[in-house]
Amino acid sequence: MDRLARWGPLGGVVLAGGLVAATLWRYPRLLDDPGAPLFLGGLAVGLGAAVAATCWAGRPLWSDARRTGTRWGPLVGALWIVEMAAGNLAYDQGRWTLVPYYASTVAAVAVTGLAGGLAAHRSGRFWSGPLAGAWSGLASGLVGLATMAVLALAAMPVLRADPQNLAEFRGAGDLDTAIAGDFLAGGIMHLLVVGVLAGGVLGAIGGAAGVASAPRAGVTHPA
Repeated sequence: MDRLARWGPLGGVVLAGGLVAATLWRYPRLLDDPGAPLFLGGLAVGLGAAVAATCWAGRPLWSDARRTGTRWGPLVGALWIVEMAAGNLAYDQGRWTLVPYYASTVAAVAVTGLAGGLAAHRSGRFWSGPLAGAWSGLASGLVGLATMAVLALAAMPVLRADPQNLAEFRGAGDLDTAIAGDFLAGGIMHLLVVGVLAGGVLGAIGGAAGVASAPRAGVTHPA
């Protein structure tokens, strides 16, 4: 598990970065967008932070948070895959698709908070919570970024027929490029905001509950 925690996120960085590069190669006009430097800078920050955080040995608290986040992050990422697929590919399948869409979203939020709560309960220290939540969010954010890139690369015919995309990008000269750019931007925001930032907040909430329920050193209970 320690080896997976140490090198698993690096594999996620390589996979997500490669899929983003493939998307930029497939839709080169994305680089002509005025906002491209901003989003590419955010991408570099997110992927660079993942590499730095993985390679830094840190203290035991950091290592434990990394193990916890690596354990729970892929599960959260799988839930986000369900949410993204239901929201972007099943638009013509009826209102029943709202069930997996919202259920996976709520579950992803709950599992991230749970990861923080378990880490804080185990260590007895509050900061284990937000660290584990951020690590879980980092892992799931890499999955989300990779998923959005895969959708832009492999599901463009379906995305092009989505009434919401048609309405949003009606004035775009190149509909495919506009959709791909929107999906990449969403993936980058998912990594930085939904993943690391929101993951840290949810982990802190879970961490507060975990610390409150952690056994107190030196406290004995009557038989």
